[in-house]
Amino acid sequence: MIERADVVVIGAGVVGASVAWHLAQAGNSDVVLLERSKIGSGTTWHAAGNMETWRADPLLGDMVDYTVRLFPELEADSGVAFGWRQTGRVHFTADPRVMESYRAIPARARARGVEVELLDAGGVGEKLPILSIDGLEGGLWTPNDGRVDPTNLATAYARGATKRGVRLVEGAPVTRILVADGRVTGVETAQGPIRCEAVVLAGGLWSTSIARSCGVALPLVGVQHFYLLTKAIEGLSRDLPLFLSYDELLYGREDVGGLLLGVFDKNAIPVEAEDLPGDFSFALLDEDWEQIAPNLEILQRRFPLLATTGIRAHVNGPESFTPDGNMLLGELDEPSGLHLACGMNSNGIALAAGVGLLTAERVLGRPSSLDATRLDPRRFAGFQGGRRYRHARMSEIPTAVCIGEDAASPLRGIRRSPLHARHVADGAVLEAVAGHERPLWFAANGSVEAELEAAREAVVRIDRSADAKLLLAGPDAGVVVRRLSGAVGVDRDDAAVLAPMLDARGGVVACPWAVRLDAASWLLLADPDGLGWLRRAVQPLPTERVAVVDAGAQWAALDLVGPAAEALLARVADDAPLPMPGRARGAGLALGQGVIAHLAEAHWRLLVPADMAVHVDEALRREGARPAGHLVDETLRILAGRPRAGIDATPVHGALAAGLVGSLELGRDFVGRAAVAGEGDSAPRARLVAARVEAAAIEPLEPVLRRGENVGWISSAGLAVDGRVPVLALVEGPLDGLETLAAGEKVGRLVGPSRSRH
Repeated sequence: MIERADVVVIGAGVVGASVAWHLAQAGNSDVVLLERSKIGSGTTWHAAGNMETWRADPLLGDMVDYTVRLFPELEADSGVAFGWRQTGRVHFTADPRVMESYRAIPARARARGVEVELLDAGGVGEKLPILSIDGLEGGLWTPNDGRVDPTNLATAYARGATKRGVRLVEGAPVTRILVADGRVTGVETAQGPIRCEAVVLAGGLWSTSIARSCGVALPLVGVQHFYLLTKAIEGLSRDLPLFLSYDELLYGREDVGGLLLGVFDKNAIPVEAEDLPGDFSFALLDEDWEQIAPNLEILQRRFPLLATTGIRAHVNGPESFTPDGNMLLGELDEPSGLHLACGMNSNGIALAAGVGLLTAERVLGRPSSLDATRLDPRRFAGFQGGRRYRHARMSEIPTAVCIGEDAASPLRGIRRSPLHARHVADGAVLEAVAGHERPLWFAANGSVEAELEAAREAVVRIDRSADAKLLLAGPDAGVVVRRLSGAVGVDRDDAAVLAPMLDARGGVVACPWAVRLDAASWLLLADPDGLGWLRRAVQPLPTERVAVVDAGAQWAALDLVGPAAEALLARVADDAPLPMPGRARGAGLALGQGVIAHLAEAHWRLLVPADMAVHVDEALRREGARPAGHLVDETLRILAGRPRAGIDATPVHGALAAGLVGSLELGRDFVGRAAVAGEGDSAPRARLVAARVEAAAIEPLEPVLRRGENVGWISSAGLAVDGRVPVLALVEGPLDGLETLAAGEKVGRLVGPSRSRH
């Protein structure tokens, strides 16, 4: 058995093999690729092998594009043919609402270089003559979609890797990840230990149990996944297009003269690795006709030939899913050196190349080719790795990805603001973020537009209690904050500032509000899903005397926004005068003990103990502050040009790209200062633009065009203000002549300031 390597990759399915190939391609072949059984013996071998080239998310679209462009090189490099066949795909729908959303896709796709055509029901029937078009509204035709042989694809990656010196060891299940002093040191296998500097966990549904061996609870679990294989159908073309219907929960393609018919079943059945036999390899779970009976009714209605065509196989192969339907991609904070590349959510074949590229870059400490921040595992809360939560959530996630979230899910309401009951009484329309229930808007106001008007002309109160909150307490709390952030004003004894926290390259790791509570404590507040990023950013040195505590449940946060906010606050504050902009102070309020922070013009934040929140809210309500939700809050943020960490400003699109340098004191030392002070090669690939667009509404991720060429995308979009939608957009190249789309139609120029204001 091999005793040591630079990198150990766990799992020789298509994802793990891709990681090994990309590491070798990048020049590091001191890699061991471990497989518990044989190459591709886990999820890979029973995958459908379909490649969907159009993705609404630009990141996923770029990953698929990279995969398809890589195929010729991979086949030539490995000598393994994996049967890439470009058959095209038909998306079809019987739901008028889905069809309406389809109308916008061709223009979006063309802007990103992907060919997509809108079809009416007759057009769907022409592409798929085996399909009954009864009740269909229409669909989409994506001619560049195709299929591959999954096992041969994994073999191609593995063979290409071993040609460059990667060592493949089959029949070597990993029993434990070895850790010392918070860092990975190796793995224990059935054949003995291997010492290494980094571990890449690409073990599919086995990843959860392997991670548990070093104390990590992954938000991932396998679920049973079904497809049927029919007997041969006379006259069926081998080049029949792939097909997919999200509202009818089915997909499929031709398969050796018959059909492969896949389904997404409601109330999916979770599968833990511990529940499977130890020798579960190239194996399937038992058939379950009762579980997919509702899907069968739809299949039989949509494919009349099933009445006379036999079924040759009922395939029940487990696949791994995550709580939001996106993969786990990135390095963990603890243990460091453990990189996740798992939880593919039925997308492993299409995204494996991109996963391999990005993981190799991260392991080798190189800049990322693509910005995959939103796939980072830190987006999840700790409780989402618990067994009960994982099983309940993964039972609903396959259909939630297809047809949207179920507001009546038993998993709603796990985390509730102290004001939750009051929100419900006011008719709050709620969304779940990292388990928190957050109001989007309030029916009691009549409309979200009425909320926005109140915020601009009077005063509203916005509950920010769901925000992630880290308390830094100790004699060196201020030293830590100032070392981590160069924000202007952070040196003040009463600071209340937006405090970007950077990495050594100038990438934005977190962008919290930093509020000094007293001489020895600070509270950092970020978006509800930003706790993991804050934890990564806030790493005290051994010599710094400070405790870092998750204070999310201890504090309530209420924002007062609007031109009448200051007068209202003066009426309820016991002490005067009120803080100046960017300042905070302890407040003896008529409504309770807390801190008043003046964040910006007409924007105040009240921080109070959670058990006083209801009393505070009652007082603000009596003084005339109307409730407002996240949609208004987000619009005000975008109007102010404040980037959101992980969306508008990321480790890839860092402080220079986001225009944050003007809010930093470059004359003093802080993490990342050299990178943003012009002392290195740090020119950004894209810049964050704050603008407005004449439109009724703009969706995030819409493409940004310059003379018809795709040069970026809308990262954030708010509600329309005076007929224009405020947006933040990441744009490459000059900032003149920029346009975007709305509902598939070109809506005109991005107008306004040429860069963000902070």
